[in-house]
Amino acid sequence: MSELITSDSSATCRAGCGACCIAPSITSPIPGMPEGKPAGVRCVQLDANNLC
Repeated sequence: MSELITSDSSATCRAGCGACCIAPSITSPIPGMPEGKPAGVRCVQLDANNLC
């Protein structure tokens, strides 16, 4: 049986990676990106160290 991820789960980011904020597309408005973002585009929330 597969493990379910609940809304109170949290993930630990790999330092300097940023892939979770670059690879996926986001279709909902987010701060600084009112139209969301296409896949492969950096989220404006990422800093120089690829941290949110």
